[in-house]
Amino acid sequence: MPIQRVPFAQPVESRDGSAGLSAKDSFTYNLFFDTVGHDRFVQKRPCATATTPQSPATPFVGSQILAYQQLRRTTFLPDQVAAYVVVTGANAGLYYVTTAGVVSFVVGAASSDPYIPTNPSMFFVDQFKVMLVDQDVAYLLDASGPAISYKMAANQLAAIQVTNPGSKYLNPVATLSITASPASVITAYASGTSVRSSGAANINQVQSIALTTQGGVYTVTPSVTITDVAITATVAAINSTTKVKLSWDTTTASDNIPVGTGISGTGVPGGTVISTPTDGWISLSAACALTVGQTVTLTGIGTGATAQAIMGNLPRAGGSSCYFNNRAIVYGKDTQKLYASNVGTPTYFDPLNFVSAESYVDYIRGIVRHLNYVVAFGEFSCQFFYDNGNSTGNSLSPALSYNQEVGLFSEVSMAEVQNSTVFVGQTMDAGIGVYILSGASIEKISVPAVDRILKANNTTIGRGLVFYSGGHTFYAIHYKDTDDCLVFDMTEKSWHVWNFPVYFSHIAEASNTNTGTYYYGAGKYDVQMIAFGTNIYQDSVYNASGVRVVAAPSLRSQTDILDGGVTKRKFFRRAEAIGNKTTGTLTLQYSDDDYNTWAGGRTVDLAASRSQMYGLGQSRRRAFRFTHQANQPFRLLSMELQYDIGELENDGVIEPVYRR
Repeated sequence: MPIQRVPFAQPVESRDGSAGLSAKDSFTYNLFFDTVGHDRFVQKRPCATATTPQSPATPFVGSQILAYQQLRRTTFLPDQVAAYVVVTGANAGLYYVTTAGVVSFVVGAASSDPYIPTNPSMFFVDQFKVMLVDQDVAYLLDASGPAISYKMAANQLAAIQVTNPGSKYLNPVATLSITASPASVITAYASGTSVRSSGAANINQVQSIALTTQGGVYTVTPSVTITDVAITATVAAINSTTKVKLSWDTTTASDNIPVGTGISGTGVPGGTVISTPTDGWISLSAACALTVGQTVTLTGIGTGATAQAIMGNLPRAGGSSCYFNNRAIVYGKDTQKLYASNVGTPTYFDPLNFVSAESYVDYIRGIVRHLNYVVAFGEFSCQFFYDNGNSTGNSLSPALSYNQEVGLFSEVSMAEVQNSTVFVGQTMDAGIGVYILSGASIEKISVPAVDRILKANNTTIGRGLVFYSGGHTFYAIHYKDTDDCLVFDMTEKSWHVWNFPVYFSHIAEASNTNTGTYYYGAGKYDVQMIAFGTNIYQDSVYNASGVRVVAAPSLRSQTDILDGGVTKRKFFRRAEAIGNKTTGTLTLQYSDDDYNTWAGGRTVDLAASRSQMYGLGQSRRRAFRFTHQANQPFRLLSMELQYDIGELENDGVIEPVYRR
């Protein structure tokens, strides 16, 4: 009487590209593997909990997802999620989702200023700034403080650059010769404002001009004029008719008065100027009749400072971008060009600062920062670039020895993890698959069954995401316009099928029939604000009506067809679940006709001392299906099957063989 243990840890197989509950092959559903010694257990996938956003007070029912990006910071707990999300609808805008799922409004909708692109992808400049990029324009948002949006398009201001610092400025103010609608506001900062000591050699020079409001479109480039605008001061103390102490607002004005600055007011003779300050006292060129608390006017004599307006020059950018050595890097859509912004100024792109990824003939489909390189993926190629140290002009140079013939199939499938990048790629000979860029090499991590699934669903491949749970690192990618997704366990090196609302619901691809490529389109369903729960075993999500639905996910392990190595008839006497005890039942079904029909439906109590059942019929070749659904933990090893070989056919010892 052979005894055979059938593991619950079943690999994903697919004969025709189908996956999920209807597949006629082996797979695990909403489970992942955990190896202990020589045993491989299955455990329930991490569950999710939806929390009501702070602003707006209700879920984003009816909204569509334009873009979202998970945050990758070491301060976040490993089992939780934080992200930025861009949505349309009545509450359109950019939102920040904390690790607890709490949603905070960042910046407004497309009808306001600053505003959100109509179809953006997203990348992060650093931990405090967010860059939104669509096909024609890009925006920089300061997420650490007040939301400031810089629209980087042609004929809009990108920055104000000082060309000559001048001298002897007390309160420099920069103005534009013409203004756009809405008007632009700029602020000049002199070196004397708190950042400079009184003994600095270049005191009272104009060091920088900040662009505080970008404004609208200009028909011509405006000129910049810097003038020394008078300020008011208060007499704080009087030593003599020619020595006083003054106080004034040094927020924008210098905290040092240049020699020769004019002073006027009641009791001050005309033409009086300020001489060299001594011991904190300000010397006056003429005797004055002043009183403490009196207001006087100081007129600066600054001259020589000049500046120029720098207009935005963003190429028609593709979807993905990165930040590299204090520069924002984008690529031109339907081109081979990579563009780098000025150092420290991601709002300005010099038209000469680009490099062509021309080792291969295909256009760039997506870029990513990898180690100390910018990697540009084409349709069937991958090219590396490094920072050549040029301060002006082209700052990227190709690292030709690292180029490889693996391209990018889906731009939104790219996800960064532990100095690596995982993505859905393709090659000329091997077709579509999942790859990982690690070091300077690209390794394929998808098995043939996963490749078939991806090929069968290549028009609906969604966003790839990386997350951590239970000591495992997962890469998940939706392969249909549902919550179903393929999941790669990077710890166990195994593939699974999950029905899982990863972060936010339903990210879809749209087909571009003109180019034959695929790009990230708007999500088709409601936004679901979800964060991983701790010690929970059921999902909490919002349905289309904004009602929270809580349910334990259905777990399934489906085997391939078992025959013990021979086609002789087998009589199944007993089946027993081996693993940890838990509340709930395990349902066993079996198919004797190649997964077409299922019989059995027998249940076993997983809390019993012996979780077993008897009398399971006979078959020559049989596949088993095990299902479980309960708000309880789940960890099982295998199903122990005991069966007899038909008496007339039992002419020798049969050694049970499974997955030779």
